[in-house]
Amino acid sequence: YSIGQPIEQSKVKASEAKLGKTNNTEEKPKVATLEQLTEEYVKKWLDEVINKLQTWSKNACELDTWKPLSDDNHFSSSVMDLFESAHQSLAYFEQILTDWNNDTALNLFDSFTTVIVDTLYGYCELVKDRFNQELKTLSKETPLKITPELLIKVNNITATRTYLNEFAEELFRAYTNVIKKIPSSTTENKAKFNDVDDFVTSYFSEVFRKLKSDLNEMLDLIAEQVNQDPLIIST
Repeated sequence: YSIGQPIEQSKVKASEAKLGKTNNTEEKPKVATLEQLTEEYVKKWLDEVINKLQTWSKNACELDTWKPLSDDNHFSSSVMDLFESAHQSLAYFEQILTDWNNDTALNLFDSFTTVIVDTLYGYCELVKDRFNQELKTLSKETPLKITPELLIKVNNITATRTYLNEFAEELFRAYTNVIKKIPSSTTENKAKFNDVDDFVTSYFSEVFRKLKSDLNEMLDLIAEQVNQDPLIIST
């Protein structure tokens, strides 16, 4: 159930068939359905996604040079690396749900979305921690030097907000594809989200609020230092 490794339905079916073979004189044990077994695989895969994305977040920060990607993109490589991983995970997850047409698919989708949101905000917390550590070090110098690397970290949080909003639209598209396959008579969640705005409000409003708060805090810290000491913008 590793990322990029499809769940082999044939093996699940074989396991289910094997469980069903019992002595006729004995009480037959309750056999897990194919759907139940597959659901367990998906849940384990989601656990692996959490670990993988958290590792990718840390590695992206460690390998980042904190240099702008280009003259037009004033954020660094770790933002793009993280969202590339998120898009890959979503693409594979959609493959898993291709043949599912019941509420279980919605429950798994909810779990997946929560994992993605938590991981992306976790990346922002890593960036903020690095910002705070760097600013603390710089504040000991006179005159105070605001480095490009420090400002890049602020830009990374801003870029994450932008790309997260775009990714939310991709998630909503995936959600609507899941919904279309579920007969309206079998689910109460059919009209859970009327549009992408409802979807974003449900899953992303809190993380957007946190990101806005983090940005304001980071900018306030810079302004506080600037007001206290002579300022040099290091280039």
